[in-house]
Amino acid sequence: MKIIAYSVREEEIEIFNSISSKLNLEIKLVTDHLNENSINASKGFDAVIFTGSGNVNRNVIECMHDFNIKFAATKSAGTDNIDLKSAKEFGIRFANVPSYSPNSVSEYAVLCVLSLLRNYNKYILRVQNQDFTIKNLLAKEIRNQVIGVVGAGKIGSLTVKTLSGFSPKKIFINDAFEKDELKSIAQYVSLDELYNNSDVIIYHVPLLKETKYLINSDSISKMKDGVFIVNLSRGEILNTKDAFNAIESGKIAGMALDVYENENKYFRFDYREKYIEDDIFSKLLRHPNIIVTPHIGFFTDEAVRNQIETSLNNVLAFLKTDNCQNEIIIK
Repeated sequence: MKIIAYSVREEEIEIFNSISSKLNLEIKLVTDHLNENSINASKGFDAVIFTGSGNVNRNVIECMHDFNIKFAATKSAGTDNIDLKSAKEFGIRFANVPSYSPNSVSEYAVLCVLSLLRNYNKYILRVQNQDFTIKNLLAKEIRNQVIGVVGAGKIGSLTVKTLSGFSPKKIFINDAFEKDELKSIAQYVSLDELYNNSDVIIYHVPLLKETKYLINSDSISKMKDGVFIVNLSRGEILNTKDAFNAIESGKIAGMALDVYENENKYFRFDYREKYIEDDIFSKLLRHPNIIVTPHIGFFTDEAVRNQIETSLNNVLAFLKTDNCQNEIIIK
């Protein structure tokens, strides 16, 4: 069984080789993202593994069909980068990794909240420049804040539980499905009520038609002045221009963004000697009240091993039994 894995990072090579050896799989590892320019490398393989950085559009899926590739697996939970309509049309079956380590992203969310409230990134920048003053860096404590969490699935629920240990004033949750286990430490409210009353808002939502640009000028206008925003979901849930304007006006006091709506051009690449053409992205990187990280909230040893192991087992299940418990059901 021959498998090609795209978007493989240096830290993943040993894990891929170790697990594929145990499963008796022949695997080729490439650093390129899966897209129209790289799909030809998969010719002659039985299955494809890729990540959320891939652009699995109609042309890519049609090539898979022409190459007689019937199965593909994303290492991510999200499927917004896959043209599922075309997948159904061409008979390509996909699987995902529904949960690889909710703790990884949840812990990172808490880190982002602490970093924003305590001006941590600003401290670091000053010290690196040998400036040890603390003027204009007066911080806030979590216990004096109202925290809002939009989306309380596996990751969001852990974020709520962890933050409750800091004893904030209140924790508000907006989610379609209420969990009894969270009601003793948080309160389910409407999105408008969460916006009106939260000092910090954390987003843990998938990218859907309903969540596209969920954060925009209208929703921001409903938020408290001086709100902090943490987005670890997908870049496209935030209208970057609207959010940046709100940062400039002071409506938003600070943002921690681990995702960006046009991130695929930049994230995972070394741009130290290159010019960033995206003006709004360049402004995000330079603004002192914005923390930008390259989609690394998930990037822990536990999460990466689980992603790789589950993806390889997904492919193996498809190839051996024609049945995979993590198959993406295309309606």
